[in-house]
Amino acid sequence: MLCRNELLAEEMVPVRSCWQKFFRSPLTGRPLSYKGETQDGVWTNGVLLTRAGTQVASVSDGIVDFVGASISSRSFVAQTRQGGVSSNWQGQAGLLGQPAFAELAGAAIEAGRAVGPILEIGAGPGGGMMPLMLGLHPEAEILANDIETVVISELSRFLRTSVAGPNVSYAVFDACNVPLVDNCVGCVTSLGGFSNIESHRELALKEACRVLSPGGLLVLVDGDFMGIDGLKLADRILDSAGLPPDLATGIEPMFRAMMHAISTPVHELVRAVGFAVRQDEIVFRKRISPAESELARLAARCGVTMDVEFHGIIGRK
Repeated sequence: MLCRNELLAEEMVPVRSCWQKFFRSPLTGRPLSYKGETQDGVWTNGVLLTRAGTQVASVSDGIVDFVGASISSRSFVAQTRQGGVSSNWQGQAGLLGQPAFAELAGAAIEAGRAVGPILEIGAGPGGGMMPLMLGLHPEAEILANDIETVVISELSRFLRTSVAGPNVSYAVFDACNVPLVDNCVGCVTSLGGFSNIESHRELALKEACRVLSPGGLLVLVDGDFMGIDGLKLADRILDSAGLPPDLATGIEPMFRAMMHAISTPVHELVRAVGFAVRQDEIVFRKRISPAESELARLAARCGVTMDVEFHGIIGRK
C-alpha cells in the first residue's frame, strides 16, 4: 500500500522549476514569492504572494491559478468534465498526420529546444497544439494555459493518466495580461486560442511578443472570417434580431468592438504587434454552424453564413 506522501507524489503535477522563476504579478509586474508545500523543490500546494504579502494566485495540485472561479457556462463545464478533453485531444492529435500541421508543431519544438520553453495560450479542452507537439517530442517543456480553471484541471488529469507529457506545467490566467516576466519563453503556440479572445486578440498578441525571448517564435493556427464586415453584421444583428436576453443591456459598444476585431485578419495583427511573419498559409476552411456558435446562430437569423479560413502562421520576434 502506498503511503500518503507516495500518493501525493503520484497524483500531483508540480510546477516545473523552469517556470517558477518566471511568474510575476499581473497587476504590478513585480516578482512573486511562493508560500506552501513543495515536492523535490517544486511547488505543489500553496499561494503566490506580493512583497507586501497580498495573495495574487493559488497553487493547487501543481496548477497555478490567477483567475479562481469558473467563467464559463455550466454546460461547457459539464461537457469538459464528462470526457470532453479526451475526445478533443484525440481529434487534434490526428492533425499531426497533415504535413502543414506537422511542420508547425516541428517549428515550435525546435524553438523550444533552441531558445526556451513553450507557452501554449488558450489550450481549451483539446489542448491546443500540445497533442501535436507531444506527439513529436513527449519530453517537451510546456506551460499549458487557459482562462478557464476546469479546462486546465481536466487537462492536467488527462495528461497524468492517459498520455506522455512529464514536462508539462499548468497555469490559469488571462492571455491579455500574462503573469510572466519579459523575454522568458522560446515559443508561444496556439491552435484557435487567440480566436476565442475575440475583441482583445491584439492585446494578447502583444503579450505573447513581450514574453518571447529575442529570436523566439509565435506558432499559431487561427481563423479569419471570410467575406464578413463585422461592423455591418453587428448592426444587422442588433437591428433585426437583438442580443440574447441573457446578455446584460448596455453592452452594444463591446459587441461592436468584438465584431470589428474579428474582421481584422490575424496575420495583419501578428505583423502589427511587431512579429516578422516567416510563414502564413491556409491550412483549412470551415463553415461554422449555428449549433456550434452563438455568434453563428445570430448571424444565421440575419441570413449570413459564417465561413472561416484558418491560417497557419509562424512569426519571429
